[in-house]
Amino acid sequence: QAATVCREIHLIKHALTIAKNEWGYDLADNVVDKVKLPRIRNARSRRVSDDEIKRIVRHLTDLSRVDVILVVRFALETAMRRGEILALEWKYVDLKRHTAHLPKTKNGHARTVPMTNLAVQLLSSMDKRQGRVFPVTSDALKMCWRRMIVSLDLTDLHFHDLRHEAISRFFEMGLNIPEVALISGHRDPRMLLRYTHLVPFKLAEKLAAM
Repeated sequence: QAATVCREIHLIKHALTIAKNEWGYDLADNVVDKVKLPRIRNARSRRVSDDEIKRIVRHLTDLSRVDVILVVRFALETAMRRGEILALEWKYVDLKRHTAHLPKTKNGHARTVPMTNLAVQLLSSMDKRQGRVFPVTSDALKMCWRRMIVSLDLTDLHFHDLRHEAISRFFEMGLNIPEVALISGHRDPRMLLRYTHLVPFKLAEKLAAM
């Protein structure tokens, strides 16, 4: 896919740059600069319905995977990425202030995520121990998710869609762009809007209440 091609090209470009600037290889120009990169078209508009969430929870309950249910619900309440959730440690959680600190994120900028009441309730119901909050490995979560979406015929649903759903819900709750960006970690408003897919009838209800 286009994203894979771009990552590979950037890797080669970086290697050649290091070879020339730091290792002293006699390279005139970085030939990769002349390669036209494919355009990445990976924007998604997938929302997760309440019915789908109920089906997911019911299915995971039948499998006794309460650990995965907690991860799914926490993702919907915080808009955190999968890696951020699985890496979260108890020492960075402040239940009194309703915050969870992420020292390492995908974009390299630490952030402190304000948590909803439900997110705090979820964590409060768990045993507090040292180390990670969610004792689920990345591979175990991926495998469980793949099997689940096949069993439920939800093969078009990605785990990352939970982040899309959470961000859209925050906007529907009335939060503005800076507030949602503080939660999601987006530094570019344009990227944030790519993740936002509001439900028209909910906006109509909001307008009617004004």
